[in-house]
Amino acid sequence: MSITPLPYPIDPVEIVLSDGVPRRVRYTAAALKRIEKAQKALSADSGMTGFDQIALVIWEGLLDREGLENAEALLDLIDSRAIDYLNERLAEAMPKKNPLTPAGQP
Repeated sequence: MSITPLPYPIDPVEIVLSDGVPRRVRYTAAALKRIEKAQKALSADSGMTGFDQIALVIWEGLLDREGLENAEALLDLIDSRAIDYLNERLAEAMPKKNPLTPAGQP
């Protein structure tokens, strides 16, 4: 049986938080749905900060959560100087809008 190559990337992206442990993130449709649902539930009035949001996004994409209790536990591992790095790495892991187009379409 041969495996057909997929026309989109499925490899996880590696991130390193302030503890120096390499972690892998990948965003499935289910993870994106959970992120969207959580962001809608937590309105701007809820006090959710940018750090809370990035922790939520990392948490939902983590492939291995060993040693971490929840997204809030990630806050101790996010150094404010790493935000640009994390945003770049997470953007690389996120699916692009309309990643697949029908054959022959630009």
